[in-house]
Amino acid sequence: ISHLSILDNVLVSLQMTGLSRKEQHERAVQLLDRVGLKEHIHKHPNQLSGGQKQRVAIARALASDPDIIIADEPTGALDSQNTQEILTLMDQIAADGKLVICVTHSQEVADHGTRIVHMADGVIDHDTRLKDPFPVEEHAALPAKHLSFTAMVKMALKHMRYNLKRNLLIIFGASIGIFSVILMLGIGRGVKGYMNHEIYSQIKPTAVQ
Repeated sequence: ISHLSILDNVLVSLQMTGLSRKEQHERAVQLLDRVGLKEHIHKHPNQLSGGQKQRVAIARALASDPDIIIADEPTGALDSQNTQEILTLMDQIAADGKLVICVTHSQEVADHGTRIVHMADGVIDHDTRLKDPFPVEEHAALPAKHLSFTAMVKMALKHMRYNLKRNLLIIFGASIGIFSVILMLGIGRGVKGYMNHEIYSQIKPTAVQ
């Protein structure tokens, strides 16, 4: 989310859990530290590289502690170094007991997993197990809830503040436009009234000359 810092990006998911505000902040910092971005928590997405943005997305996906992570082309726009770093991170997530499903056209990424389900023209043509899956441990899921109205208002205000200069220009331009319309309508009515007065004063039979 471009107008939020990467810390706030992760907190968006955590605001839909039953954790306290302090616990949300601690978990967000912990997750960003895990993906190697702790020193960048106050930066915005436009200040990050493509690989760093992918890490923020992974941290946000992990925030609410889901059982399944679905990654659609997680390395599609990354160079080889960032690709390896993201794949290593995916391995760590899978080792923690999450089911990680990567959708990819890259054979290199596919070979990094434990199982390949290959599809051609929407049909599964083979299913290959490369190695044993990671063990899964039972754990209590985080309680979930809807994003509160207060949180949505705060996000909207942050968006306004992030684009403050542009919003001020829009407000200023809109004010000029509205004022111009009102001014022209007022002038138009005044001119019309003056012309009507002059015309009627000339053609009125009882008018005193």
